[in-house]
Amino acid sequence: MPKPAVAIFVKTPSLSPVKTRLASDLGTGWAEEFHRRAAATVAAVVRSTEVVLAPYWAVAEHAALEHPAWSGFPTLWQGGGGLGIRMHRIYARLQQDHGRVLLLGADTPQITSKLLRQALDALEQAETPFVIGPARDGGFWLFGGRLPLPTPTWTSVRYSWPNTALQLMRKIAPLGGMARLETQVDADTIEDLAFVRAALAILPEPVSAQRELCTWLEAVNLTTVPSEDAEP
Repeated sequence: MPKPAVAIFVKTPSLSPVKTRLASDLGTGWAEEFHRRAAATVAAVVRSTEVVLAPYWAVAEHAALEHPAWSGFPTLWQGGGGLGIRMHRIYARLQQDHGRVLLLGADTPQITSKLLRQALDALEQAETPFVIGPARDGGFWLFGGRLPLPTPTWTSVRYSWPNTALQLMRKIAPLGGMARLETQVDADTIEDLAFVRAALAILPEPVSAQRELCTWLEAVNLTTVPSEDAEP
């Protein structure tokens, strides 16, 4: 049986705007550095998972497929269009090649290998060919499956909306059962960042990248708003 695939969705600083709400409050340079560090931390968690995985970067920009930031894993281009069609492209390709697929965002660096194992275990159950990790803002930090999904299942969902995850779950319900992981906070705002920092600080067995990111975040005063040219 092929290894399960994991794709981490990323944008490349200097080529695309990243973490725009954090950038508006903490400065573009800081937001870009956070995105790089958070993506690298998620990758470190993927590497630490005991299950043998086939990891990929799902890169937003075709010009960045060989960018040094994404050198650790094979890269796939998300392609153009909205988030739904881009996720569909990555999911469809990897599901065809690997069978089981997990899609991850790069802004939940507090996730653990235990959560990834739970997602993969769910996909082994006959009654749950799909799995989702809801986010506090109504989206989702993880989606996984072992069956093909029609394009409209992805493209008919309204993304970045308070009920995005619920919409996707309803679209998939006729196609098979879905397991649900614990809700996580993805770091889009200063308030979110405080939750992420706190979650990193209490991890029982953090990987070294999570410890380093937590230390880096502890230097940020989230009660003040630096100038746009603030250094990360």
